[in-house]
Amino acid sequence: MTRAEAYVSRVRELNPSVVVRQADYRDADAFVSLFNSNYKRKTSQEYFQWQFLDGPFPSKLFVAIERDQFIGFFGVKIMPTNSEMPAGFTVDLLIHDDWRKRGIAFLLEAEVRKYCEAKGVAFLAALPNAFGHAAFKALGWASIAKIDTLVHSSHSKDQGQSVVPATLPGEFGAKKLFQFQKNEDYLNWRFNRHPIYQYNKIDDGKGSYAVTKLFTDIDGRKFGDIVYLHGNGSAKRELLKMALDKMESINVRETTLWALKHTQTYFDAVQINFIPVEQERYFCVRPFGVENNLLLDVTNWELSECDSEIY
Repeated sequence: MTRAEAYVSRVRELNPSVVVRQADYRDADAFVSLFNSNYKRKTSQEYFQWQFLDGPFPSKLFVAIERDQFIGFFGVKIMPTNSEMPAGFTVDLLIHDDWRKRGIAFLLEAEVRKYCEAKGVAFLAALPNAFGHAAFKALGWASIAKIDTLVHSSHSKDQGQSVVPATLPGEFGAKKLFQFQKNEDYLNWRFNRHPIYQYNKIDDGKGSYAVTKLFTDIDGRKFGDIVYLHGNGSAKRELLKMALDKMESINVRETTLWALKHTQTYFDAVQINFIPVEQERYFCVRPFGVENNLLLDVTNWELSECDSEIY
Protein backbone atom coordinates (compact mmCIF):
# COMPACT_ATOMS: atom_id res chain seq x y z
CA MET A 1 0.00 0.00 0.00
CA THR A 2 1.37 3.39 -0.99
CA ARG A 3 1.44 6.36 1.36
CA ALA A 4 -1.45 7.96 -0.53
CA GLU A 5 -3.51 4.77 -0.38
CA ALA A 6 -2.82 4.47 3.35
CA TYR A 7 -4.03 8.04 3.87
CA VAL A 8 -7.24 7.41 1.92
CA SER A 9 -7.82 4.27 3.99
CA ARG A 10 -7.37 6.29 7.17
CA VAL A 11 -9.83 8.95 5.98
CA ARG A 12 -12.39 6.23 5.33
CA GLU A 13 -11.89 4.92 8.87
CA LEU A 14 -12.43 8.39 10.31
CA ASN A 15 -15.54 9.00 8.19
CA PRO A 16 -17.33 5.62 8.08
CA SER A 17 -20.71 7.16 7.24
CA VAL A 18 -19.41 8.92 4.09
CA VAL A 19 -20.21 7.14 0.83
CA VAL A 20 -18.59 8.08 -2.50
CA ARG A 21 -20.37 6.99 -5.68
CA GLN A 22 -20.93 7.99 -9.28
CA ALA A 23 -23.64 10.60 -9.77
CA ASP A 24 -26.66 10.21 -12.03
CA TYR A 25 -29.36 12.55 -13.33
CA ARG A 26 -31.18 12.46 -9.97
CA ASP A 27 -28.26 14.31 -8.35
CA ALA A 28 -28.64 17.45 -10.47
CA ASP A 29 -30.58 19.48 -7.90
CA ALA A 30 -28.17 18.67 -5.06
CA PHE A 31 -25.19 19.50 -7.29
CA VAL A 32 -26.66 22.88 -8.25
CA SER A 33 -27.58 23.71 -4.65
CA LEU A 34 -24.06 23.06 -3.30
CA PHE A 35 -22.40 24.79 -6.26
CA ASN A 36 -24.55 27.92 -6.06
CA SER A 37 -24.10 28.23 -2.31
CA ASN A 38 -20.33 28.58 -2.85
CA TYR A 39 -19.87 30.61 -6.04
CA LYS A 40 -21.02 33.99 -7.34
CA ARG A 41 -21.00 32.38 -10.79
CA LYS A 42 -24.20 30.34 -10.72
CA THR A 43 -24.92 27.10 -12.49
CA SER A 44 -28.04 25.14 -13.43
CA GLN A 45 -29.49 21.67 -13.93
CA GLU A 46 -28.88 22.22 -17.65
CA TYR A 47 -25.16 22.62 -16.98
CA PHE A 48 -25.16 19.34 -15.01
CA GLN A 49 -26.81 17.56 -17.93
CA TRP A 50 -24.48 19.17 -20.48
CA GLN A 51 -21.26 18.55 -18.57
CA PHE A 52 -21.74 15.08 -17.12
CA LEU A 53 -24.40 13.34 -19.21
CA ASP A 54 -24.38 14.78 -22.74
CA GLY A 55 -20.67 15.36 -23.44
CA PRO A 56 -18.78 14.02 -26.47
CA PHE A 57 -16.22 12.18 -24.31
CA PRO A 58 -16.73 9.79 -21.37
CA SER A 59 -17.52 11.93 -18.33
CA LYS A 60 -18.29 11.14 -14.70
CA LEU A 61 -19.15 13.08 -11.57
CA PHE A 62 -18.27 11.46 -8.25
CA VAL A 63 -20.25 12.60 -5.22
CA ALA A 64 -19.62 12.25 -1.48
CA ILE A 65 -22.73 11.73 0.63
CA GLU A 66 -23.13 11.53 4.38
CA ARG A 67 -26.53 10.38 5.69
CA ASP A 68 -28.32 11.66 2.57
CA GLN A 69 -26.45 15.01 2.68
CA PHE A 70 -24.51 16.02 -0.42
CA ILE A 71 -21.10 17.04 0.98
CA GLY A 72 -18.82 17.17 -2.08
CA PHE A 73 -18.22 16.32 -5.70
CA PHE A 74 -15.44 15.95 -8.26
CA GLY A 75 -15.92 15.58 -12.02
CA VAL A 76 -13.68 14.21 -14.76
CA LYS A 77 -13.84 13.62 -18.51
CA ILE A 78 -11.56 11.42 -20.61
CA MET A 79 -9.94 13.86 -23.04
CA PRO A 80 -7.77 12.81 -25.97
CA THR A 81 -4.55 14.73 -26.53
CA ASN A 82 -2.43 15.16 -29.64
CA SER A 83 -0.09 12.51 -28.22
CA GLU A 84 -0.79 8.89 -27.37
CA MET A 85 -1.55 9.86 -23.76
CA PRO A 86 -5.24 10.41 -22.98
CA ALA A 87 -5.99 12.76 -20.09
CA GLY A 88 -8.43 12.78 -17.24
CA PHE A 89 -9.46 16.43 -17.35
CA THR A 90 -11.05 17.32 -14.02
CA VAL A 91 -13.77 19.86 -13.27
CA ASP A 92 -15.94 21.00 -10.39
CA LEU A 93 -14.06 19.95 -7.27
CA LEU A 94 -16.01 21.28 -4.30
CA ILE A 95 -16.43 20.26 -0.66
CA HIS A 96 -19.17 21.52 1.68
CA ASP A 97 -17.87 24.07 4.22
CA ASP A 98 -18.67 21.81 7.18
CA TRP A 99 -16.59 18.97 5.72
CA ARG A 100 -13.43 20.72 4.59
CA LYS A 101 -10.07 19.64 5.99
CA ARG A 102 -11.47 16.20 6.76
CA GLY A 103 -10.00 14.37 3.76
CA ILE A 104 -13.19 14.19 1.66
CA ALA A 105 -11.34 15.50 -1.42
CA PHE A 106 -8.92 12.56 -1.09
CA LEU A 107 -11.84 10.09 -1.13
CA LEU A 108 -13.27 11.71 -4.25
CA GLU A 109 -9.89 11.85 -5.98
CA ALA A 110 -9.31 8.16 -5.25
CA GLU A 111 -12.48 7.29 -7.17
CA VAL A 112 -11.53 9.64 -10.01
CA ARG A 113 -8.12 7.97 -10.26
CA LYS A 114 -9.61 4.47 -10.18
CA TYR A 115 -12.02 5.37 -12.98
CA CYS A 116 -9.31 7.02 -15.10
CA GLU A 117 -6.76 4.24 -14.66
CA ALA A 118 -9.39 1.72 -15.80
CA LYS A 119 -9.85 3.87 -18.94
CA GLY A 120 -6.12 3.86 -19.74
CA VAL A 121 -5.58 7.50 -18.81
CA ALA A 122 -1.94 8.64 -18.57
CA PHE A 123 -2.44 11.68 -16.34
CA LEU A 124 -4.94 13.95 -14.60
CA ALA A 125 -5.12 17.68 -15.33
CA ALA A 126 -6.96 20.71 -13.96
CA LEU A 127 -7.17 24.48 -14.44
CA PRO A 128 -8.21 25.71 -10.98
CA ASN A 129 -8.54 29.22 -9.61
CA ALA A 130 -6.54 30.33 -6.58
CA PHE A 131 -8.88 28.64 -4.10
CA GLY A 132 -8.94 25.38 -6.04
CA HIS A 133 -5.20 25.61 -6.60
CA ALA A 134 -4.59 25.20 -2.86
CA ALA A 135 -6.82 22.11 -2.83
CA PHE A 136 -4.96 20.46 -5.71
CA LYS A 137 -1.60 21.16 -4.10
CA ALA A 138 -2.90 19.56 -0.89
CA LEU A 139 -3.84 16.49 -2.95
CA GLY A 140 -0.23 16.24 -4.12
CA TRP A 141 -0.69 17.46 -7.68
CA ALA A 142 2.11 19.33 -9.44
CA SER A 143 1.33 23.00 -10.10
CA ILE A 144 3.31 23.61 -13.27
CA ALA A 145 2.12 27.05 -14.39
CA LYS A 146 0.24 30.17 -13.56
CA ILE A 147 -1.71 30.97 -16.70
CA ASP A 148 -0.68 34.08 -18.59
CA THR A 149 -3.75 36.20 -19.25
CA LEU A 150 -3.24 38.84 -21.93
CA VAL A 151 -5.48 41.90 -22.12
CA HIS A 152 -5.92 44.44 -24.89
CA SER A 153 -7.55 47.69 -23.79
CA SER A 154 -9.21 49.63 -26.59
CA HIS A 155 -10.27 52.61 -24.43
CA SER A 156 -6.70 53.64 -23.63
CA LYS A 157 -4.15 54.79 -26.19
CA ASP A 158 -1.37 54.11 -23.71
CA GLN A 159 -1.32 50.34 -23.42
CA GLY A 160 1.90 50.30 -21.48
CA GLN A 161 5.03 48.41 -22.45
CA SER A 162 4.54 45.10 -24.24
CA VAL A 163 6.65 42.26 -22.93
CA VAL A 164 8.19 40.50 -25.91
CA PRO A 165 9.11 36.86 -25.17
CA ALA A 166 12.70 35.76 -25.55
CA THR A 167 11.74 33.06 -28.05
CA LEU A 168 12.17 34.22 -31.63
CA PRO A 169 9.46 33.51 -34.23
CA GLY A 170 11.68 31.06 -36.10
CA GLU A 171 11.91 28.85 -33.03
CA PHE A 172 8.17 28.25 -32.77
CA GLY A 173 7.15 24.82 -33.97
CA ALA A 174 10.57 23.36 -33.20
CA LYS A 175 8.89 20.82 -30.96
CA LYS A 176 5.40 19.41 -30.76
CA LEU A 177 3.50 20.80 -27.80
CA PHE A 178 0.95 18.81 -25.82
CA GLN A 179 -2.61 19.98 -26.41
CA PHE A 180 -6.05 18.74 -25.45
CA GLN A 181 -7.52 17.53 -28.73
CA LYS A 182 -10.76 19.14 -29.85
CA ASN A 183 -12.65 17.27 -32.55
CA GLU A 184 -15.78 18.57 -34.27
CA ASP A 185 -18.11 16.85 -31.80
CA TYR A 186 -16.31 18.51 -28.90
CA LEU A 187 -16.32 21.96 -30.50
CA ASN A 188 -20.03 21.68 -31.31
CA TRP A 189 -20.76 20.62 -27.72
CA ARG A 190 -18.47 23.28 -26.28
CA PHE A 191 -19.66 26.29 -28.26
CA ASN A 192 -23.05 25.53 -29.83
CA ARG A 193 -24.66 23.62 -26.98
CA HIS A 194 -23.30 25.40 -23.90
CA PRO A 195 -26.25 25.93 -21.52
CA ILE A 196 -24.97 29.20 -19.98
CA TYR A 197 -22.76 31.07 -22.45
CA GLN A 198 -23.25 32.23 -26.01
CA TYR A 199 -20.34 32.44 -28.43
CA ASN A 200 -19.60 34.19 -31.70
CA LYS A 201 -17.67 32.72 -34.61
CA ILE A 202 -15.38 34.90 -36.71
CA ASP A 203 -14.54 33.05 -39.93
CA ASP A 204 -11.74 33.99 -42.34
CA GLY A 205 -13.45 32.16 -45.21
CA LYS A 206 -10.44 29.87 -45.65
CA GLY A 207 -11.21 27.18 -43.08
CA SER A 208 -9.84 29.01 -40.04
CA TYR A 209 -11.92 30.78 -37.41
CA ALA A 210 -11.93 32.40 -33.98
CA VAL A 211 -14.52 31.90 -31.24
CA THR A 212 -15.28 34.85 -28.96
CA LYS A 213 -17.52 35.58 -25.99
CA LEU A 214 -18.93 38.94 -24.89
CA PHE A 215 -19.94 40.24 -21.48
CA THR A 216 -21.69 43.52 -20.66
CA ASP A 217 -21.39 44.85 -17.09
CA ILE A 218 -24.07 46.73 -15.14
CA ASP A 219 -22.76 50.03 -16.50
CA GLY A 220 -23.18 48.86 -20.09
CA ARG A 221 -19.45 48.43 -20.75
CA LYS A 222 -18.52 45.54 -23.02
CA PHE A 223 -15.73 43.05 -22.35
CA GLY A 224 -14.65 40.17 -24.57
CA ASP A 225 -12.72 36.91 -24.58
CA ILE A 226 -10.98 35.29 -27.52
CA VAL A 227 -11.71 31.75 -26.38
CA TYR A 228 -10.41 29.68 -29.28
CA LEU A 229 -8.30 30.12 -32.42
CA HIS A 230 -8.69 27.39 -35.03
CA GLY A 231 -5.79 27.72 -37.43
CA ASN A 232 -2.03 27.46 -37.76
CA GLY A 233 0.90 29.80 -38.31
CA SER A 234 0.09 32.94 -40.26
CA ALA A 235 -3.61 32.01 -40.45
CA LYS A 236 -3.80 32.01 -36.66
CA ARG A 237 -1.97 35.34 -36.52
CA GLU A 238 -4.44 36.91 -38.94
CA LEU A 239 -7.37 35.44 -37.01
CA LEU A 240 -6.12 37.09 -33.83
CA LYS A 241 -6.00 40.47 -35.56
CA MET A 242 -9.42 39.88 -37.15
CA ALA A 243 -10.97 38.97 -33.81
CA LEU A 244 -9.47 42.04 -32.13
CA ASP A 245 -10.70 44.31 -34.95
CA LYS A 246 -14.18 42.87 -34.54
CA MET A 247 -14.11 43.52 -30.80
CA GLU A 248 -13.03 47.12 -31.31
CA SER A 249 -15.70 47.68 -33.99
CA ILE A 250 -18.44 46.92 -31.45
CA ASN A 251 -16.82 49.03 -28.70
CA VAL A 252 -15.49 46.24 -26.53
CA ARG A 253 -13.56 47.91 -23.71
CA GLU A 254 -11.10 45.06 -22.98
CA THR A 255 -10.34 41.85 -24.83
CA THR A 256 -8.78 38.91 -22.99
CA LEU A 257 -6.73 36.02 -24.35
CA TRP A 258 -4.84 33.11 -22.81
CA ALA A 259 -1.36 32.19 -24.02
CA LEU A 260 1.76 30.61 -22.58
CA LYS A 261 4.96 32.61 -22.99
CA HIS A 262 6.78 30.05 -25.13
CA THR A 263 4.03 29.89 -27.80
CA GLN A 264 3.45 31.61 -31.12
CA THR A 265 0.09 32.92 -29.87
CA TYR A 266 1.79 34.81 -27.03
CA PHE A 267 4.38 36.30 -29.38
CA ASP A 268 1.71 37.38 -31.88
CA ALA A 269 -0.50 38.85 -29.14
CA VAL A 270 2.16 41.07 -27.59
CA GLN A 271 3.06 42.38 -31.06
CA ILE A 272 -0.43 43.92 -31.25
CA ASN A 273 -0.30 45.34 -27.73
CA PHE A 274 -1.83 42.64 -25.61
CA ILE A 275 -0.42 43.10 -22.10
CA PRO A 276 0.13 40.28 -19.56
CA VAL A 277 -1.78 40.77 -16.31
CA GLU A 278 -2.07 38.89 -13.02
CA GLN A 279 -4.64 36.12 -13.21
CA GLU A 280 -5.59 33.60 -10.55
CA ARG A 281 -5.72 30.54 -12.80
CA TYR A 282 -3.29 27.64 -12.64
CA PHE A 283 -2.42 24.48 -14.53
CA CYS A 284 -2.07 21.40 -12.33
CA VAL A 285 -1.06 17.91 -13.44
CA ARG A 286 -0.82 14.48 -11.83
CA PRO A 287 0.93 11.91 -14.09
CA PHE A 288 0.43 8.17 -13.62
CA GLY A 289 4.00 6.88 -13.73
CA VAL A 290 7.43 8.51 -13.92
CA GLU A 291 7.62 7.91 -17.68
CA ASN A 292 5.16 10.78 -18.12
CA ASN A 293 7.36 13.42 -16.46
CA LEU A 294 7.50 15.43 -19.70
CA LEU A 295 3.98 16.49 -18.78
CA LEU A 296 5.37 18.40 -15.79
CA ASP A 297 7.27 20.92 -17.92
CA VAL A 298 4.91 23.71 -18.97
CA THR A 299 7.09 24.54 -21.99
CA ASN A 300 5.86 21.25 -23.46
CA TRP A 301 2.26 22.53 -23.42
CA GLU A 302 -0.07 24.86 -25.32
CA LEU A 303 -3.32 25.92 -23.61
CA SER A 304 -6.19 28.26 -24.46
CA GLU A 305 -9.29 29.63 -22.75
CA CYS A 306 -11.23 26.92 -24.53
CA ASP A 307 -9.58 24.33 -22.27
CA SER A 308 -11.16 25.88 -19.18
CA GLU A 309 -14.85 25.36 -19.74
CA ILE A 310 -15.91 28.24 -17.48
CA TYR A 311 -15.05 30.72 -20.28
